[in-house]
Amino acid sequence: MRTAEALVTLAVFGFCCLTFANSLKCYSCTSTKDCKKPSKLECNSNAANNTRNYLNLLYTGVPGTNFTSQSFVCVRDWLKTSSNEFTYKGCAYSNYQSCSYPVNPYYSQHHERKCAQCNVDVCNPAARANGSLLTVITTIVATVVVKSVWRKRSFVNGLKCYSCVSSYDCRSPRKVDCTYQLANAALNHLNYYYLNVPSANTTRDMNCLRDWLQTPSGPVEHWGCTYSSVYGCTYSVRPQFQQNSTRSCLQCNRDGCNPAARAGVSLLTVVSAIIVTVLASAVWCK
Repeated sequence: MRTAEALVTLAVFGFCCLTFANSLKCYSCTSTKDCKKPSKLECNSNAANNTRNYLNLLYTGVPGTNFTSQSFVCVRDWLKTSSNEFTYKGCAYSNYQSCSYPVNPYYSQHHERKCAQCNVDVCNPAARANGSLLTVITTIVATVVVKSVWRKRSFVNGLKCYSCVSSYDCRSPRKVDCTYQLANAALNHLNYYYLNVPSANTTRDMNCLRDWLQTPSGPVEHWGCTYSSVYGCTYSVRPQFQQNSTRSCLQCNRDGCNPAARAGVSLLTVVSAIIVTVLASAVWCK
């Protein structure tokens, strides 16, 4: 009898230890704004699956749904690209190497990333940057060097196009000289959202491109230069972006031919509207 009681006691004790061992708490948030005041979350499979979904969106080589664990870790990830900023905090399976997965090729050309993974309660707060005079000087020197190199870069065919890489930026697009760098950026954009896009440059000639696509997660927009051999508006949307998708696209070969379509209001339209209003008021009064 005593042996049975001892076994039951040990089983209960072991269960409690296992429960407490796995009840890791982490800060949790899914955007830069939310992460200013993150909430605390007790780790579980749902939270870890959400982290896996986030990692799959931005990185490659992330394990599939059958790769799980009974224990968890805290994760803090920040990724800044040329068009977006992503911030995430949460729980992950302990056998995930969340900070080691390569950035998706669409974002990898120009990006900054800060990531940390740890296994102590709420060990994933915001990282704070300590600025120093050396950092400021280094940044200034780097900016001067980059501008100098950029000015020396040869432009292609002298074509000028409006350029922006997000819906927010495209409210005030810049008119720029076409370069291979801009054309490659457009090629990366098209390859990410559309099927059967060429993966390499096949010509020196350039066109202007304006592309807007409504995806399940919101609108994406890209204006700029593209290779004339790439027919940017003809490719099919990838399956993961097809739900309720709509698209507006223009490709042209004249300077500044890719601005936003603007609604023009003529004097005749205004006068016609006034006449209709007056007639409607007269009829109503009778």
